[in-house]
Amino acid sequence: MKMTKTILIMALVLATVPASGQKSCPLTQAQSQKSIDAWAKIAAFLTTEPRCVNCHGKVNPYIEGVGLDPDDPNKDAEAPVSLIEHGGGKQKHENTGSMDQGCKKCHNAMAPEKTWVEIGDKPVSWPEGAPLQNWTLAPNFLSFVDKDATMLCRQIKRATGTADKFLGHVKYDEGGFANFSGTSFYGNRGLSEEDLEGFNVKIQPPSITHAAVLKLGQDWVNAMGGKFQGDVSCGCELTHDKWSGQIHYSEEFSGDQGNTDLLVWSNRSLATVTVTVTNGSGSSHSHNEEKSEIEYRHYVALNGARSIQKESNQSHQLSSDDTAPITVDVRVYEQNGVFEVVPTQDENVAPVSRKVIIGKDNWSSCDRNGCKTQDKDIYSYGAPWPPISVGGKLGSDPNHVQGSLMLRKENLGNLHNGVHVQKVTFDLWRSGSN
Repeated sequence: MKMTKTILIMALVLATVPASGQKSCPLTQAQSQKSIDAWAKIAAFLTTEPRCVNCHGKVNPYIEGVGLDPDDPNKDAEAPVSLIEHGGGKQKHENTGSMDQGCKKCHNAMAPEKTWVEIGDKPVSWPEGAPLQNWTLAPNFLSFVDKDATMLCRQIKRATGTADKFLGHVKYDEGGFANFSGTSFYGNRGLSEEDLEGFNVKIQPPSITHAAVLKLGQDWVNAMGGKFQGDVSCGCELTHDKWSGQIHYSEEFSGDQGNTDLLVWSNRSLATVTVTVTNGSGSSHSHNEEKSEIEYRHYVALNGARSIQKESNQSHQLSSDDTAPITVDVRVYEQNGVFEVVPTQDENVAPVSRKVIIGKDNWSSCDRNGCKTQDKDIYSYGAPWPPISVGGKLGSDPNHVQGSLMLRKENLGNLHNGVHVQKVTFDLWRSGSN
């Protein structure tokens, strides 16, 4: 494949040091553990309930099927890999600068504002004459996809700022531009009865009630003493002197497909790596899938006319998933003012055996003489790691490194319509001194 255009986008955001004299976390170990336990119930709900996680990163309506969005107008390296196909098919980006406006063409039956107590969890019709609320996705930096409980806890504390705002968001989105929280407990995706029927969508409320989730939120706040305490980690985790956090890497090749008289083909691949560590140790999970198909044809003359005849075809399909233990450290190069996140060797962790089968690699080739197939096992090579550098410039806080990177190559493949995208985001921290 010939590369004719490359776009490099990099963004690095580093945390600031807490104000002088501010205690990082005034909670005792017992209070912290109680808060962690209370938050775990909320995190499990947010990451498993479709009405929550689908809008927070799991469904991308702007692509066909699943995967990355190579046409994301924001070129946001934090955009997660979409895991579920949008029920209404691929949609066009209609961004006006703050949010997409096209979604409300279908999602026009959202819950009215500030009515969760009166309405409860039963669907109601949109009030006549009420202004149309704007259905939109959660921003990429608030994605729930592939994030552990600690990462989500820090994210939500940072995003909401106070316990009152957090509880207000859970209740009815703080009376903002749209009541997403209330709508999620209807289970109708904000669709009208006509659209529900047209798209063959069933009303599916979450497994527990809106009031029950609000109680979970109140229990977490109560465990912290009735308000958010200390820094973003306070009430989310115990203190630790080694690095904790996550690294997300994704890579996709898509768009290379076509149909001519003599050739029909399509090529696509997707790879992800998620590294999760607590106090230096954790696991790395990778997922790989590849699919390619090609059909060769030739012209034949029949009764003085030219026609097309199939000559041969080939197909390839690969799928694998691997999880292995890993340890992570951050190397600081003070002289150059940069840092690098690297996997390290833990002598207490046994190496992964090459005998572990993590997937299959299937090939098929057919011509006028018949078909041949070949199936190969894919073996583990140890803890997966992103193939591009994870690092950046040092910031003011030596206990927090955070950044993102996106690499994009265009005009690839036979018709130069293929796009290769690589994305990596990372957020790692350790407990600093008070």
